[in-house]
Amino acid sequence: MIGYRSFLFVLVGFILAFQCVFMEFAPDVAAEQLNTLLNMEWWNPHNTMIAGIGVGIIGIILLVKGARP
Repeated sequence: MIGYRSFLFVLVGFILAFQCVFMEFAPDVAAEQLNTLLNMEWWNPHNTMIAGIGVGIIGIILLVKGARP
């Protein structure tokens, strides 16, 4: 049986991994959405790809950590 903490780790890991894929394959759309959401002009496709890689690594760590019993 998986505990609630492990379930939350897996859920957050999936969300972060999905965000990483979105930022990698549609960085221009992700950059536009981040600029609109945060009301700033800092995000561009290059910055979103770097952020996507970092977020993906965190997501994979959470998935592996949460998958352990």
